[in-house]
Amino acid sequence: MAGQKLGLALATAMLWIGFGVGGWAEAAGIELQTPAGLSPGDDFRFAFATAGGGNLGPGNRDATSSDITVYNSFVNTFAGGATYNSTVISWVAIASTPSKDAIDNVGLSLDPVYLPDGTLVTTSTTSSGLWSGSLLHPIHQILGFPDVGVQDAAIWTGTDTTGHATTTPLGSPTVATLGLSGHNGGQWVDSGSIQSTLLKFGFYAISSELVVPQSVVPEPSSLWMAGIAISAGLAYGWYRPRRDQRWQKPVGPPDATE
Repeated sequence: MAGQKLGLALATAMLWIGFGVGGWAEAAGIELQTPAGLSPGDDFRFAFATAGGGNLGPGNRDATSSDITVYNSFVNTFAGGATYNSTVISWVAIASTPSKDAIDNVGLSLDPVYLPDGTLVTTSTTSSGLWSGSLLHPIHQILGFPDVGVQDAAIWTGTDTTGHATTTPLGSPTVATLGLSGHNGGQWVDSGSIQSTLLKFGFYAISSELVVPQSVVPEPSSLWMAGIAISAGLAYGWYRPRRDQRWQKPVGPPDATE
């Protein structure tokens, strides 16, 4: 069954070639927004899939390198300088090579992980979250295109569901493990292997830890001065009518004794 689904994914990926290569370049320079439900000071991460544009699209490459920094560099280049809170985001690939497990490349944290549109993917990057064997939602969005779901696109991972390299990690001589971006079960990261690492498919990327910025709050001295100004204005507004009433001379008939 896994082989059938992987075969379908490969066929689907080939159909994406008709979409065109240039479309995905528009992701450059986008500003990602804080996911709903987070508060100032909360830590979180984003994740996305680079797959798109078919076998020749810029979000796809081969899996021939055994150096994890090659794939980290690839996903950063694809992200095109995307920012959060006006700061460029750093990304790493959710991938394993013979010398680097994905769980170590990603790093363990209790930070929740979201798609670019704010959809919750998993509650952490630990064995109870990203590496629990399932996700709350597939990592099927392409950065810069939140409405595009890459259903069952083939993704190079070289990784099993626990976050460790399979027997066919990226950089193996001929065979490497693939995941499927349309799944939130174990197949999201491990859906079998394919016989040629020369084929070009997508990658998963996950951001470094991000922090929701604090709200802008006036300094205490500013609040104090504002309070004085408001109080003074209210007091003057109350005092002026009473003063005018007290100083106004009564108008009436002349005194009869004059």
